[in-house]
Amino acid sequence: MRIRDARVLLGNASADKIYEWIAAGRLESFMLGRARYVTVTSIDALIAAELAIASTTMDDARAARARAAKRTKSTPAAITKTKVVTASE
Repeated sequence: MRIRDARVLLGNASADKIYEWIAAGRLESFMLGRARYVTVTSIDALIAAELAIASTTMDDARAARARAAKRTKSTPAAITKTKVVTASE
């Protein structure tokens, strides 16, 4: 798949970003004549990896919210008594 087509599949990513992913090994590419192509399987793998990261991040966020909700429900607010000291005392 040509770079311009890969850009569309990857959410209108910039050409610089596509080449950055190629250089980092996140996308596989090859030259055919003077044109560079990106393999569809590497695009699928990149999308799957990004989805896994997003899913983990969402799961972590949900777990953190659940822990926070448990703490606020199970722990009553601390009530502190303070003594007011006046100058006459």
